[in-house]
Amino acid sequence: GGREGADSETLSLPLPEGGETAQGASHRPPGIPASRPLRIDLVTIFPEMFDGVLGTGMLRLGRERGLLDIRPINLRDYTTDKHNQTDDTPCGGGAGMVMMPDPLFRCVEALDDGSERPRVILTTPTGDPYTQAKAQELACAGHLIVICGRYEGVDERVREHLVTDEISI
Repeated sequence: GGREGADSETLSLPLPEGGETAQGASHRPPGIPASRPLRIDLVTIFPEMFDGVLGTGMLRLGRERGLLDIRPINLRDYTTDKHNQTDDTPCGGGAGMVMMPDPLFRCVEALDDGSERPRVILTTPTGDPYTQAKAQELACAGHLIVICGRYEGVDERVREHLVTDEISI
């Protein structure tokens, strides 16, 4: 069975002053207008995997209340070959496959609406740990593009020219 009253979940967020919380509060970090949701683009080759998690719990409530605009983005939509290939052997050689740079560059360029420079985050085991402090920092960005790592990683040119943050989750 499910939880009693699951449909009546409330969102509790910290108030600007003190450690208290308020049910349904819409407090945003300083510098982010309350009328503008935090936009998060999740770049992945498996966008359908996010349907369940985005439709439940706190993420569902944040989306319904206009605090979050989370969009799963299919990286294969930014490929140019008939097989929608997103991986290739590493440019300098080596074992395994890496995510190709061209689809990632096209995708990030298309997602950048020019209103502000998005933070481009690569998820990787070697990145900085994802902490509460990092979450608060990223919430102030306004627009996040999260590249969901796959295979043996990404082509090094993506790290050098596109990624602003590497985070381990």
